[in-house]
Amino acid sequence: MKGFLKKKSFMIVSLAVLAAVMFAALGAVAIATGGFTVDSGRGFSALENIAQDKYYQDFPATVEAWVKVPAGSTAAQGAIFSNYRGDVAMAEYGASFEIAENGKPRVLIDNGAHMYDIKFDANAATGEWTHIAFSFDASGGTVECFVNGASVGINSSLSGVAIADGLTYERPFMVGGSYERYNPQYFKGEINSVAVFADNRSADEILLDCSGGVSDNEDGLISKYDFSGESRDSYTDLSGNGYNLSEKIFLDSSEYTPITDFEYSIAIVGDTQRVTELYPDSLIDMYQWIADNADKEKIQLVLGMGDITEQSLVTQWDNAMKSHKILENAGIPYQLTRGNHDMKTTNPNDSTRMGMNDVFGVYAPYMSQFEGCFEEGDSTNTYRTQRIGDIDYLFLALDYGASDDMLAWADEVVSSHPNHKVIISTHGYEYYTGKKLGFAPNKGTIPAASNDYEFKKYSDNPNVRDYNSAVDMWNEFASKHGNIMLILSGHESADDIVYHTEEGIHGNDVMSFLINPQGADDRFGGVGTVCLFKFSADGRKIYVEYYSVIKEAYFNSVNQFTLTLSDDSYDYHTVEQYKLTSDATCEANAAKTGVCTGCGFVHTEEIVGSMHSHAVSSYIEKTAAGCESNAIESGICVLCQTEVTRERPNTASGHSYKDGECTVCHKNEENPA
Repeated sequence: MKGFLKKKSFMIVSLAVLAAVMFAALGAVAIATGGFTVDSGRGFSALENIAQDKYYQDFPATVEAWVKVPAGSTAAQGAIFSNYRGDVAMAEYGASFEIAENGKPRVLIDNGAHMYDIKFDANAATGEWTHIAFSFDASGGTVECFVNGASVGINSSLSGVAIADGLTYERPFMVGGSYERYNPQYFKGEINSVAVFADNRSADEILLDCSGGVSDNEDGLISKYDFSGESRDSYTDLSGNGYNLSEKIFLDSSEYTPITDFEYSIAIVGDTQRVTELYPDSLIDMYQWIADNADKEKIQLVLGMGDITEQSLVTQWDNAMKSHKILENAGIPYQLTRGNHDMKTTNPNDSTRMGMNDVFGVYAPYMSQFEGCFEEGDSTNTYRTQRIGDIDYLFLALDYGASDDMLAWADEVVSSHPNHKVIISTHGYEYYTGKKLGFAPNKGTIPAASNDYEFKKYSDNPNVRDYNSAVDMWNEFASKHGNIMLILSGHESADDIVYHTEEGIHGNDVMSFLINPQGADDRFGGVGTVCLFKFSADGRKIYVEYYSVIKEAYFNSVNQFTLTLSDDSYDYHTVEQYKLTSDATCEANAAKTGVCTGCGFVHTEEIVGSMHSHAVSSYIEKTAAGCESNAIESGICVLCQTEVTRERPNTASGHSYKDGECTVCHKNEENPA
C-alpha cells in the first residue's frame, strides 16, 4: 500500500470529512472521487458456486467489496464472500461477509464451538453502488465495518476468541454465495469487485480504497476480483497470488478424452456422507454407474474411503446397503473402511443410530469376500487377496485411526504376504496440504477421540480405545514393509485429489492419496463422484480419472492425470541364519530372529507348530459330579506351573426320581427345567 498511499495521501483528511458528511446526509451512496467510478457488476443465482481454486493459509484480516442492493429491500441479500456452511448439526468452521435484512452489513464467524452473528447499524439497500469493508483487529478481538469509507461501528464480540485455522482450512471462499445446501444465501444484488487483505486495514486506507480503487499490487493484498462486464465462468485473481475463481469445473467430452489404453482399473469412492444423507437417489446412481460400466472400465474392485454416512443413522445405513447391493448383484467385489461419522453412539436410548458392524459386519455376502478380519464380525479391518493380470494384490482396509492392536494385526497380515503388492485404504491419513495427519500445522495428533463423531456427541462414551495418527501409522507399520505401494484415504475435505510420495525403510516409494468429494457434494448438490485408477499391465503406470456420475462429466481438469510408480526395486528379506529368541511354551510357539543380508532389517518369525501342550502328572477333583454335570478336576502343569482344569467324562450320576422328584437335586421329573 505504501507507494499507492503516497500518491493519494494529500486527500486523506478532506476525503474523510467528505465521506462522513455524505454518509450521514445521504446514507450509503456510492462515491466517485479522483476519476474512480463503479458502473457495472454481475448477479448470482442459487445454481452456481463461484469458488476459489485453493485455500487461504491465513484468515483474511480485511474484506472489501463494491455491491449494489435493490433500494428499500428488507429481505436478507445473502453472502458477498463466504466459506460458511450452517446446515448441519455438528459445529462447522466458517466465515461469511453478508448483507442481512434491511441492508445491514453482517459478519458470521463460526470457530467450531460457537457462531458469532455480528450486524452493523447501516443500510446498504439504496439501489446505488456501495463500498462495504470489514476490518479485523485480531489483537483486540474487534470487527469494524465501513460503508462508503466511513466507519459505521466497531464490534468487540470476538474479544478473546481464537480465529481457528479451520476457518480457512475447511474450504475455499466463494463469491456471491455460501456452502449451505442449495446455496440459499446467494447474493441477491450485484457485485462489482472484491478485494481481500492479509492485514488489518486502517480507516484511512479503506477510505482511499473506496475513493480511488485498489491497485493490483497493493501491500497486503492476497486476492482481488473484478466482476464488471459480462458474466463469466471463471475469474483470475488480479493480485497474482493464484486464488482464482471458477464455476466451470465439469469437463464434457469436448474438454477431456478418457483413457482407453489400460489393462484394468480400481474404482475408489470417497466420503459419501452428504450424498447418503441428502441425495440417496444420487447414491444409487453412483453404484449403478459402476455396475453398468464395469466391463467398459475394466473395474476389478471398489474401495470405499469411509464416512459412508453423515450421522450413522439407520436410514442412512439403509441407503448405503441398497447402493452396495447393486455391486453385489453385478458380481463386483467391494471393500469398505469406517469413518468417524460411521461410529455408533453408545446411548442405549437412541435407536435411530447404528454402527458399521451392525450393518456390514453381520452381512454374510459382504464378509465372505475377505480372507481375514481383525476380530470376528469386524467389518472395519479386513483384507483380501486378488490376482489381477500377472500381479498378486493384497487389499487391506484399516479402521479410522487404527489402534495399536489393529496395526499389530495389519503388520502380521502384510508380513505373511511378502510377494503381494499392498494397497491400504483407511479413512484418515492424508491432509489436504499433502502431509500426513498428525504432522499438519496446528492440528496436533490426528485423529483423536475428540475428532470422533461418537465422542463429539457423547463425551461419557466408555468405549475409548487408543487412536493412531497417520504419522504413527507410517512410523509403526507402513514404512516397515517394502511391498506397500498405495495408501488411500478420505476424511479431509478437498475438491481436488491430493497425493504425495514417501520412502520406506527398504527404499521403496509409497504413494498416499486423499480422495474426498464431500466439498463438491456440498457446493453442487451431490455430484456422485467416482475416482478410477486405470493401471498399465505391469501396474507401474496409473491413469487417474475423477468422474461425476450425476453431471456426466469429469470433475476438474487437475483431477485427470497420470502417475508412474517407481521401479519395484524392493528385494524381499533374505535371512541366511536365524537365532532362537524365545522357546516354545505350553501356550505359545517359539520365535526366531534373523537379519536380512540385503537391508539389515531384523526379521522375527514365529515357529508355527512348536508349542507343546500342558503336562500334568496327576489330577484331583475340584468339583464333584452332579446329576447332569460331570466332575471337574484340576492339576498343575509341571512345565509352566499353570493350573489346568478338565472335565472327567461319564461321571454324571443321573437323576434318582422318587414320587416324581429327584432325591438328589429335587428337580421335577415331568418338568426338569
